[in-house]
Amino acid sequence: TRGWRRVLLVTTPNHSRRVRLIWHREAGPGLEAGLAVTHDECSGQDGWWRRRRCSEAVLHEYLGLFALYFKVSSLMR
Repeated sequence: TRGWRRVLLVTTPNHSRRVRLIWHREAGPGLEAGLAVTHDECSGQDGWWRRRRCSEAVLHEYLGLFALYFKVSSLMR
């Protein structure tokens, strides 16, 4: 409605795959999106598996991706 053709989606590395999938599925035609990834404490060289909060974030993302896949698969039947 505002005439925008491009937007910038800002997210963390853990969320980037799911954000991209949701955008491609939900965005209207003619609206492009760029993805800007900002780093947080879970995206460092130390390894996400060494911090409980980071490993929970990774698990959350995999469950979210599973839910997206399950929703799309059930709608295609």
